[in-house]
Amino acid sequence: MTYRLTKTAAIAATAVAAGLGITACGGGTTAGAHSASLATRTSATASATPSSSTTTKTPKATPSKAKTHKAKAHKSKAPETATARATAKKVSRDEVRPTVTTRFVTGTATVAFQTVRKYDSTLAYGTSRVQRAGVAGLETVTYRQQLVGTRVSTSTVVKRVVTRQPVDQILVIGTKKATPTPTPTPTPTPTPTGGGSSSGLDLSRAAMWDRIAQCESGGNWHINTGNGYYGGLQFSYSTWLAYGGGSFASRADLATREQQITIANHVYNASGLSAWGCAGAA
Repeated sequence: MTYRLTKTAAIAATAVAAGLGITACGGGTTAGAHSASLATRTSATASATPSSSTTTKTPKATPSKAKTHKAKAHKSKAPETATARATAKKVSRDEVRPTVTTRFVTGTATVAFQTVRKYDSTLAYGTSRVQRAGVAGLETVTYRQQLVGTRVSTSTVVKRVVTRQPVDQILVIGTKKATPTPTPTPTPTPTPTGGGSSSGLDLSRAAMWDRIAQCESGGNWHINTGNGYYGGLQFSYSTWLAYGGGSFASRADLATREQQITIANHVYNASGLSAWGCAGAA
C-alpha cells in the first residue's frame, strides 16, 4: 500500500513538472493551468493518502496472523501429543507384560510294582512270607510346560514310554489253622505190693541203697538236675532202660524209691557197685 502511494506521488510530481515545462516553453496558459490544476489535485490526493495509510497500517495485523498461526499449530500438535502418549503407554505395557512361551521337557520316573497275594494251606494262619521281591520299573515322561517369563505356570504330561517293566511282588499268606496239641497222658506208676521178687520188686539191700542215694543225690529219689542222670541212685537213661526200668517209668526220677532199688539190685547182680561213684558209702 505504501509503495503504491509513493508511486502515485511521484507520477503527480512528474506531471506537475511537465506542466511547468510546457508553460515555460510557451505552450499556452490553458494547458499550464490545466496542468497546475491536475498537479494540485494529485498533490491533494497524495497528501490525503498518507493520512489514510497511517490509520490502516498493515503491520498491526501481523501479530494477529501470527497468533492465529500459533493457535493452529497448537491445535495440530494436540492430537499428535495424544497419539504419542498412547503409543508410549502401549510400549510401556508391552515391556511390563511378560512373554508367554511353550516348551517340552523329558524326564525319567519310576513305575511302582504291584503285590500279588497267594494263599497257602500248608502255612500257618496269620503268617506270611515274600516268595518274590518286587522291583520298580522305569518310564520316560514328556511334559508340555507353559512359561510366563522364566516361571513355569503349567506342566502337562503328554507322553509316557515304559523303558523297564516293573516286577510284581509275590506274597504268600498262610491259611492253615493251628491244631491244638494234645495233653500227654501220664504213665501210671505201679503200686509196690511187697518186698519179694515174685511181685516184680526187689527191696533187698534197701539200707545200703539208702546210704548210696544219700551220697549220690542227697536222698532225693525224684531229682532231675539236667546232667543226664536221674533219681536217687542217679541212673543214666540208657542204664535204666537196659535193666528193665521202662516197665516202671520212662526215667528213674519218675519211678518210686522201691522201683529204683529193684533196678539197682538188677545192676548189682550184673556188675556189683562199679557203676556208682559213691560205692564207698555202702
